[in-house]
Amino acid sequence: MGDAAKKIHQAEKAYEAAAATKNVAGMKAAMQQAADVKRTSDFTNKYGGALSNQWVIGGAVHWMNPVTGNLEKIPGNASVSVDHILPQNYIKNLEGFDKLPVDIQKSLINDSNNLQPMIHSANCSKGCKVEFIDGRGWQT
Repeated sequence: MGDAAKKIHQAEKAYEAAAATKNVAGMKAAMQQAADVKRTSDFTNKYGGALSNQWVIGGAVHWMNPVTGNLEKIPGNASVSVDHILPQNYIKNLEGFDKLPVDIQKSLINDSNNLQPMIHSANCSKGCKVEFIDGRGWQT
């Protein structure tokens, strides 16, 4: 039995125990636990090793909210995509980048340290922009 299947089984057992005592909060928590495990498993299966494991915390996929600057758990109903932290266009315009072999160019652009999960609507609205640390927010 895989790790995700074990965690789902644990959530099922927790739900059954909570249901037996009519513990609604416990039942909700167990359902959320199972949903988090499934979402993380689906995310890992979809993106494989493309993303660093730093985005999975406590069995749930997290993202860096570009508006608040906080690391937040991705809501269960959100559509998720992979975002380049430093945009591809920015990297491609670095001096000498075009002289590198194509396989090296691709590996630099898609390095797991340059990728993060992003709620799809935020990724689309952010576009090809860079967030500078000096507090100016999203800048091109």
